[in-house]
Amino acid sequence: MGSCFGFFRFSLLGILLLIIFFPSFAKTQEYPSQPIQLILTWPPGGGSCILATMMAEEAKKYIPQPLVIVYKVGASGTIGTMYVKNAKPDGYTLLSVRPGQFYAPFIQKIGYSYRDFEIIGQTATTPANLVVKQDAPWKNLREFIKYAKENPGVVTIGNAGSYASTHFNAIRFERIAGIKVTHVPFKGGAESISAAAGGHISCASRHSGDSEALIDSGKVRVLTVFGSKRSKFYPNTPTSKEEGIDLEQTGWTVLMAPKGTPKPILKYWEAFIEKLSHDKAFTEKVEKLKMQYEFKSGEQFAEYLDNEMKFLQRIIAELGIKR
Repeated sequence: MGSCFGFFRFSLLGILLLIIFFPSFAKTQEYPSQPIQLILTWPPGGGSCILATMMAEEAKKYIPQPLVIVYKVGASGTIGTMYVKNAKPDGYTLLSVRPGQFYAPFIQKIGYSYRDFEIIGQTATTPANLVVKQDAPWKNLREFIKYAKENPGVVTIGNAGSYASTHFNAIRFERIAGIKVTHVPFKGGAESISAAAGGHISCASRHSGDSEALIDSGKVRVLTVFGSKRSKFYPNTPTSKEEGIDLEQTGWTVLMAPKGTPKPILKYWEAFIEKLSHDKAFTEKVEKLKMQYEFKSGEQFAEYLDNEMKFLQRIIAELGIKR
């Protein structure tokens, strides 16, 4: 009995010391005690925005406080990203991240890098592709490239914003294909695809999940998927490799938090997004968006992101893009 009481007293003392010397420990025991903001940096309508809304709805089953979607749009995602970087690291401000938000600092002078955030985990991946108006004269990528070579600068490729991932994807395609095009930035992927549907631009660089309704309604069609393996979402569309362009491009969506957010809070959200990966009904709904719900832990994605950023630096140097 005395040994049990001694152990209890020792455990209680340990908890009290944690609370005194590590206030964040005490706070995480109550977490979350108020609504949590999930910051989206792109306009509504894109696949990642719809995914975030679906996750917020699912959170009602598992999280005792609302996960509130907040749009902070502009400057290719950098305005919202900076907002989260400067937010209090208490777990009440989270960020949905797409590749372009961390491509931009390598190309422009921006006050953040991917190292300024805590990685919670990856939620989804999306194949990169090129869409054209349904009645565009090019039946395949080879015809498109032939036309672009014969008419330098005439072809216009829309993207989700200057140096967003879709812009960078288009630049890489332009260089590898040996063509000269005119890049047209928009405020988001949905706007660029709508412009392609209206014939205002020749095509749009995009990721699956963005404005799928325009594809389903026949207003635009996928000309090619960038990669070597056909997408399960567009099985009848040839890959760029099949058309002679060896270019692997995939988008991803990741949940992050401000630097310094307590580890128990990061693990709290990591467990949530992993739980969704085992929910078949939810993952099937995500696939209807032409997105793949593909969970990676914060640690796994950190390793992937380090390699991705090293690769990006090398590509930027090869392309001769300067800040």
